[in-house]
Amino acid sequence: MYLVEPDDHALADTCDEFVRHAIRAGVRLRGHRNQNFVLPLTEELARHVECEFGTPVTVRIRRPEALPVVVRTWPREGEVLDAVGRMSPHQVPRYLAAGREASIHSYVDEVPLSELYPDGTAVPGDIVEELADQSARMAQVGREPLPPLPADWPTDDRDS
Repeated sequence: MYLVEPDDHALADTCDEFVRHAIRAGVRLRGHRNQNFVLPLTEELARHVECEFGTPVTVRIRRPEALPVVVRTWPREGEVLDAVGRMSPHQVPRYLAAGREASIHSYVDEVPLSELYPDGTAVPGDIVEELADQSARMAQVGREPLPPLPADWPTDDRDS
């Protein structure tokens, strides 16, 4: 995954400093594939990402030992989050910026389902219905708002 655009090294330096700050001072959240830290934006980074100073954000650092579970079709996660976020604006974090080893997203205050219903615990029907509804909204994103497919992808829509 590309975290830094080639011409955006000043922003990457600011992000990298913010990530070091997050590790020291952020609230660590449990994450299976990422180390997650929540903390307010500093003045400097807030200017770069056009957000209000003090806005809570999440810093995500990929755990090197975590196995990838998603085929990475697009290298820039932010473009995909923007497209999906239009369908569920309050449930999808907004990509703000990235450093060389971490990404920074808007903070969405949610509790992981696994914390509410550990292994072996039945999930209530109304929650299952909400998850199905959310999946249906994401399926409506379509191809147009997403980034173009990589050139080496099959052009036949029926090809897997």
